[in-house]
Amino acid sequence: MLFILNASVFSQNSIENGQYNKIEPVKPSVSQSVNDTIQYSKAAGGYKYTYDNQVLTLNRLGEIMQNNSIATGYFKKAKGNSGFANVLGYAGGFLIGYSLGTAIGGGKVNWSVVGVGCGLIVIAIPVVGSANKNLQNAVNAFNHGNSTSRIDKIDLLLGMNQSGLGVAIRF
Repeated sequence: MLFILNASVFSQNSIENGQYNKIEPVKPSVSQSVNDTIQYSKAAGGYKYTYDNQVLTLNRLGEIMQNNSIATGYFKKAKGNSGFANVLGYAGGFLIGYSLGTAIGGGKVNWSVVGVGCGLIVIAIPVVGSANKNLQNAVNAFNHGNSTSRIDKIDLLLGMNQSGLGVAIRF
C-alpha cells in the first residue's frame, strides 16, 4: 500500500514538472450561462426584463427573485416606490385633466388646481427614477448572487512514466 502511495506521489510530481509522456489533455470550460441571469434593456416607457429568453412582468420578476434576500429587498423598495409614483402621477393627471375639461366645457379654469397637478407629476418623476434604480439593483443582486464560483479553465493531465500512472488537475 505504501509503495502505491509513493509511486502515485512520484508520478504526480513528474506530471507537474512536465516529465511525463503526455496521453491527452482534457480542458473543459465551466462558466455561468446567460440563461441564469436576468437581462434588462431600455424600452419604450421604461425597461424590459428578460429571463431565459422570456419577457418578464413585474410579478414574475418578484417570483424569480424570492430566493435571494438582497434582491427581494431591492425589489420591494422598487415596487413601493413605483406604487407611490403611480398614485402621484394619476392624481396629477386627474387634476390637470379636470381643469382641461372645465376649460373645454366653457368653464373658468382654476390655475391653482393645474399647478398642484403639475407639481404632483414633477414629484412623481424622481420617485419613478428611484423605483427603476432599485429594480436594477435587485436584478444586479440577483445576477451576482446567482453566480456561483466559476472555474474558467480546468486542465486534466494524465501521464505515465517509469514509476507508474499519474493524474494532475489544475484549476
